[in-house]
Amino acid sequence: MSKKSGDELLEILKRILEHLENIEDKMRTIELLLKISQRSSLEKARSMLNSSKLRAQIYELCDGKHTVSEIARKLGKPMPLISRYLKDLESSGLIVSEQKGKSRYYYKVI
Repeated sequence: MSKKSGDELLEILKRILEHLENIEDKMRTIELLLKISQRSSLEKARSMLNSSKLRAQIYELCDGKHTVSEIARKLGKPMPLISRYLKDLESSGLIVSEQKGKSRYYYKVI
């Protein structure tokens, strides 16, 4: 291992600090983009719920874990319609689903 002079070490430290500052700048940019993205997603989700009374009712029924057939039965609507709306709600991030055996259960995330 070679010995570095004080000036060489100082130069190395300066370069490290520059890299750290660049990383901090990039992190701030990423944080800002995430905030913008989250705000946009929430606005889309809110808009989705406000655009359809049935979609809002389906969302409210997802307080617990329910299957498409359970939700369709409670609302008196056809399963394909409920299924389509559940997919919309799931793609917006408002609800999630999980497979248990032969059934898929839907429930609220937020």
